[in-house]
Amino acid sequence: RVRDQDHGLDQALDRTLIQLAEGALEDAHPVRLELPVRNVNRTVGTLLGSEVTRRYGAQGLPEDTIHITLTGSAGQSIGAFLPPG
Repeated sequence: RVRDQDHGLDQALDRTLIQLAEGALEDAHPVRLELPVRNVNRTVGTLLGSEVTRRYGAQGLPEDTIHITLTGSAGQSIGAFLPPG
């Protein structure tokens, strides 16, 4: 039997990152972000990276288009699988 699962993706920190980086995602306008991170944010950057890849392909964005500074403790997969940019 199949059961619906709620992984809490609608509340993931990446949703905030995507929203704040929209200028960079739309027209590669450089953006700098500073946010707190907690150990429950285990895969920070995965959804943002997926959005970059969806829009720009494997080549991603120019280097340092999206610059993020996180303060706190994140999970072990932070930034895993990020495309360029």
